Amino acid sequence: DIENEIRKRLTEAKNFAKLKGNVPKGMEIIFDKLLKFKLNWKAILRKTISSNIPFDFSYKYPSRKSIAVGTYLPTTIKDKKLECVCVVDLSGSITKEEMREFMTEVYNIVKSFKNVRMWLITHDYDPQDFFEIKNGCLNKLLGIKLHGGGGTAHSTWLPQYLKEKAELRNVKLIICFTDGYSDIEELKEEDFVGKQLIWV
Repeated sequence: DIENEIRKRLTEAKNFAKLKGNVPKGMEIIFDKLLKFKLNWKAILRKTISSNIPFDFSYKYPSRKSIAVGTYLPTTIKDKKLECVCVVDLSGSITKEEMREFMTEVYNIVKSFKNVRMWLITHDYDPQDFFEIKNGCLNKLLGIKLHGGGGTAHSTWLPQYLKEKAELRNVKLIICFTDGYSDIEELKEEDFVGKQLIWV
């Protein structure tokens, strides 16, 4: 909270000085470094996935936590699966480091969440590879040869692809890994009704 308050005051001071034309030379760079927010995207991604996993309650067995306080509360049943698709940008602008980071994160999601059914789509200008990633075939994921290397696009194929692929009809969460050099702003919200779209 204190850090946010300091950032807020710095932003106000910077804007005030800019309006008056009193920003000293070189201070613009210092302001940019100070005001740049760093988000832990991996933590945000995990929190989003966790909150999207469907669950239900059952009174068949009491919750273990409630027994200690002498109350009978229902247990949480998490046997339903979250249908999810990871769309990984493998265009020419993606470095090997970025590709490794994207694929490591996909690997970690599948390994960490047993209640997630996940498909992987790799693409450049068009979709390249499509397959389901299962917990048992994680080694296959590490050894697979991925295709790409061309230009980047999302709007020309992604909405249509999600509608046409029978396996993806129940997908609730779409995670797009990209460097941002794409036509993201051309995608329409109505193409993703009932689905949550996350950009990493």
